[in-house]
Amino acid sequence: MAGSVIHEINQGILGQLNSDENPNVQLGAIAQTLAEGLNAQACLILPSPQTQGYLEGYWQEKGHSLEASLRNRSANADSSISSALGYYELSLNAGGTVCFGHGDPQWHPALTAQEQVYLIDTVAIALSHLELQTQLHWQEGVHNLFDRLGEAMRQATDIDDLFHVTLSELSPFLRMKRSFVTLFKYKNPLAPQPYKQAKGSIVSRWQQDNIAPIPDIEAFNLRDCPYCLQAWHQAPSPSLFHYDDCAPTAAASMSLWSWQQFPTLLLLPLMGSNITYGHQETRLVIGFIGLQQNVNEVWPKINLEALRWVSNQVSTAIIHHNTLKQVQILVDKRTAQLKGSLDVQARLFEKTRQQVEQLRHLIELKDEFLDSVSHELRTPLTSMKVAIQILRQPELPAERKQKYLDLLEQEWQRECDLIQNLLKLQQSESQSLLLSWQDFDLIEFIEPLIAAFEQRWTSKHLTVKVITSATPFIICSHPEGLERVINELLTNAGKYSAADTIVEIEMGFAQEQLVIEVRNYGPGISPEDQEHIFDKFMRGQGVTQQGIAGTGLGLTLVKNLVKHLGGRVEVRSQLETEEELGETCFTLYLPINPAGVIGK
Repeated sequence: MAGSVIHEINQGILGQLNSDENPNVQLGAIAQTLAEGLNAQACLILPSPQTQGYLEGYWQEKGHSLEASLRNRSANADSSISSALGYYELSLNAGGTVCFGHGDPQWHPALTAQEQVYLIDTVAIALSHLELQTQLHWQEGVHNLFDRLGEAMRQATDIDDLFHVTLSELSPFLRMKRSFVTLFKYKNPLAPQPYKQAKGSIVSRWQQDNIAPIPDIEAFNLRDCPYCLQAWHQAPSPSLFHYDDCAPTAAASMSLWSWQQFPTLLLLPLMGSNITYGHQETRLVIGFIGLQQNVNEVWPKINLEALRWVSNQVSTAIIHHNTLKQVQILVDKRTAQLKGSLDVQARLFEKTRQQVEQLRHLIELKDEFLDSVSHELRTPLTSMKVAIQILRQPELPAERKQKYLDLLEQEWQRECDLIQNLLKLQQSESQSLLLSWQDFDLIEFIEPLIAAFEQRWTSKHLTVKVITSATPFIICSHPEGLERVINELLTNAGKYSAADTIVEIEMGFAQEQLVIEVRNYGPGISPEDQEHIFDKFMRGQGVTQQGIAGTGLGLTLVKNLVKHLGGRVEVRSQLETEEELGETCFTLYLPINPAGVIGK
């Protein structure tokens, strides 16, 4: 054969791979290209038997009917079959086959050995590509089928609906023409060979339009149906039968399966619950999902095994349905008696669920707290270690020495503040704080605090504004406790203020109470976080991910200290919008005469 013809065939094959058509359509077009290029009247391309999904390509010349003969010949190497057919076969390296047919028994393509190898390689490449597409389509189709069946099974209210949905979804997917569900009844399920006294009956049917349905027959004996019996022994694996491989011998099975019209039979076993026989535990076959095709269909074992999920789900549904049916009467009788008990159990369950949720939340807070404390403890220590190493360098300039001495002092103070917070929190929770009341000027008292914080906030350009109704502003309180409270509130304000904004401290008297407000402007606090803002270890959503340092103890300490001072603390906040910053305000309400309040 001319090399240009082979080249055109190969170019045509590779060109088909650029199409967006279904892989079967593409393979059919490749079969046409091969047949026309080699002057064949028909061409059948079959992939490797291990290919997932359905894939084959067939083409024949108009006016000819060679498909059945070509398929029979490809399925059986005996040349006496369809001897009137001109037949030629190419075996591909990956396990696929290309079969050519011609009405002239003497027909044979004029291919040299080199051309044959070249052609085989090209077809193998194309087939491998289409097999991969088919496998992907098959897996996606199986996944979608399982989703649809799973949803339908969950919604099915009756076992008959379940059978109908299963057959109507599964059969078209497998390209089957008709299908059925048959169930078995055993006279003695615990007998050594229970199938000998088992009867089967068809409980559900499905067929395509214009396809004859499974005939209505009376119950049949399992032992009289050789294919059911063979599938029974092979369970739980699916069983595939072909008319040409095992011609039926029993009249009942011939009538039931209509073998000549539907030569392919696929049986998916439905397995019952575990039963114990002697010292062995086994599962009994309670029925089959049967599917029939009107042509010989070859299914790879890997495809059949994927269908076990369907039979397992239907089996489970049947077991569940039968169990419910058996206990329904008992449940109806006891419903009234158990209603009260169920209500109590429901409340207990809800309480338990809430407690578990609270415990889970506390564990999360604890873990985050430990992470934060570990970080807050390690960071100053690391900085101090670096400063000490640098200070040990000989001939260090005085300016740099002072810089690292200041760093040591600053990081020491940071470590000390964290430890003091933890100790103060423990003392406040154990009611072991000793309070001493003094009269002092609050404005003069907070001036050193403000100066220290403004120095610390230099990088963010934050300033503090004090708003007061009187000067001097004389109050009676516990100085150390109040200093700790204001220090924590200013620390919190500095963390969550936007750059170049003002932190406001407003003080006054209202309803015989000292009122101190600390306001800052930034992202604000969500209503959800406000509800738990004073809880131990609580931090706002996302602050840890944003790298904002903290342990979640500061505001808890504020609340406990304010309580010891005889007052209370509240928070209100508005979230930031596109137009303006959010505002957060912590308000302290303290007694004017704390000694009298605490004494009471």
